[in-house]
Amino acid sequence: MRVEEVKVKKNRKLGEAPGTLVYTGNRKDEKIKITYYAYDEKDVEKKEYDIGVNMACLKPQKDVNWIDISGIHNVKLVEKIGSLYNIDNLILEDLLNSDQRPKVDERVDFIFAVLKMITVNKKTEEIIYEQVSFILGKNYLLTFQETPDDIFQKIRERIEQGVGKIRLRKENYLAYSLLDAIVDNYLIVLEEFENEIDRLEDKILNNVDSKDMEKIIALKKKLSVFKKNVNPVREMTIKLGTNEVFDSGIRNYLKDLYDHIVVVSETIENLHSRVSGLIELYNSSIGNAMNEIMKVLTTISTIFIPLSFITGMYGMNFANMPELNWKYGYYVTLILMVLIVVGMIIYFKRKKWW
Repeated sequence: MRVEEVKVKKNRKLGEAPGTLVYTGNRKDEKIKITYYAYDEKDVEKKEYDIGVNMACLKPQKDVNWIDISGIHNVKLVEKIGSLYNIDNLILEDLLNSDQRPKVDERVDFIFAVLKMITVNKKTEEIIYEQVSFILGKNYLLTFQETPDDIFQKIRERIEQGVGKIRLRKENYLAYSLLDAIVDNYLIVLEEFENEIDRLEDKILNNVDSKDMEKIIALKKKLSVFKKNVNPVREMTIKLGTNEVFDSGIRNYLKDLYDHIVVVSETIENLHSRVSGLIELYNSSIGNAMNEIMKVLTTISTIFIPLSFITGMYGMNFANMPELNWKYGYYVTLILMVLIVVGMIIYFKRKKWW
């Protein structure tokens, strides 16, 4: 994300009263998609709606009701859903702020959680940050995403096919499952960072050039942005684990989720150290390359010192220099100079100076 984009987002809300609903993300032309899963142990119903949905259709119908809203750029729709579930405007304001720091807010009737879903575009290798908001209440879970692309497909399949424990559990287990998918994907993104560091390391060791430093700085910035968006999730997980909405059984899962986010945080720190090491490796490789250049230049200069001496000596304008009148003097001098060059090269090779 460019700095300019962040500034524009923040400036859109300057001077507005608290609770004013303004979408601060990039304007999108994508259609709003609402997917509604209503399920219990025995069966599941899946319904899909668009922006013209009747709000009555989104009321809880079964033991667990998951309403996934893809596309939050339509403020009026978000406001209607908020009114249906008695969600105050301060929460909706945070939900619409696409640059919101990961956090948890507790209300009497529900819990609000927001964090970043981070993925890698396989074609462009670009890291994509998308805000996901959770509103967890009795018998329902609302999720708000900026785009239809997500990492929840396997969870949807488990619900539809009745695989695992998800249909046997309540909405709090569903919320945990979605959070777990997001955190697990952090590790996948970190693998991409690690692969990029490995590639840069090999490149610097084998063929360093000035562009490598630009790549290192860009990688360091990307990792810092990733760290900024991920580290608060650790505190968020702790806070969720202390809320009574999550019973003792679910809290054990949240402890496991906390362990995962600790691994993510430790991996980030390790990768930060490796990137710093890349800078040192780059400087060292550049220094070694310069030393090699100086070594070659010094060797060449050393070889030409005796040649310069010979040519300089016979370039003197003394009247009495017998060698100048010798018939073979020129050829002998050339042979002598060649022998000196060959001899010095052989000597340098044996000493491993060249």
